[in-house]
Amino acid sequence: MENLLNQLFWLYAPLTFLPEWARIAIVTFISILLIRPLLLSWLPKLLKIAAIILSKVVELISSPFMMIINNVQKKRRAAGNIYNPFWVDWIEGFFSFFMFIFKKIELLALKKPKNPMRIKKWTRNIAILAAILFSLAITNGPTESYSMKWKEFDYYMTVDKLYRELGFSAAETTASFETEAEEASTSGIRLTLNETYKSGGNVRSGPSLSSKAVDDLVWGEEVAYLDEKSEDSEGRTWLKVRTKEGIIGWVSSKIMKRA
Repeated sequence: MENLLNQLFWLYAPLTFLPEWARIAIVTFISILLIRPLLLSWLPKLLKIAAIILSKVVELISSPFMMIINNVQKKRRAAGNIYNPFWVDWIEGFFSFFMFIFKKIELLALKKPKNPMRIKKWTRNIAILAAILFSLAITNGPTESYSMKWKEFDYYMTVDKLYRELGFSAAETTASFETEAEEASTSGIRLTLNETYKSGGNVRSGPSLSSKAVDDLVWGEEVAYLDEKSEDSEGRTWLKVRTKEGIIGWVSSKIMKRA
C-alpha cells in the first residue's frame, strides 16, 4: 500500500502548485479515463447478470399473484363470467412490463458496440463533465463528506507527503511566489486568537471540527483573512486564513478577533 501511495505521490506532485479546483478536475478526469476500459469490459456483463437476477426476482414476486389470479379466473368461469376484472389485467401488465425491460437489457448487454470510437468519445465527454461538476461540488460544498475526504487526501499529498519527501511545503512555495497577488485579493484584515483562547487554536483543512488540523496557532500569532467564510451543519462560522508559513486553512470565528 505504501509503494502504491509513493507512486501516486510522484504522479501527483506536479499538480500541487495548481489551484485546488484544477487538481480536482484533473484527478477526476484521469480517474474516469483509467477505469474506462474496465467499465467497457465489465459493465455489459454486470448488466446481463443484474437483468437475469432481477427477472428471477420478478418471477418469484409475481408467482403468488398469478396463482391468485388463476383461482379467481377459474371461479368466475365456473360461474359463467368470462370477463376478467380490470385489476387482473393491471397486475399482469405490471409484471409483464418489468420482465420485458429486463429482457431488453439482457439482450442489449450481449450486443457488441458498432462504433467503439463513439463510445470512447462519449466517455471522454462524461469525464470532462464529471470533472467540472465534481470540482464545483467540492469548492461550493466544503463541509460535505466527500469534500472532507478530498481535502484529507489533498492535504496528505500537497503538505505531509511533499514535506517528507522533498523537504518543503507546496503551500509555502506557492505563497512565496503569489504573496503580492494574494494580498491584493484579500481585505488586508489580520486576525489573532482572542483572550479566551490563550492556550492556542487549530487551523483545519476544511470548515468543520471533523476536518484535519493542518497547523497550530499560538497566542499572539497573526494570520491573514482571505475574504472567505463558511457555516457548518452545526451553525459554526469558519474563516479562511493564511498563516505566516503560507499554510491555508480554516479557523473558527469563535476563537479569533481582529488583530
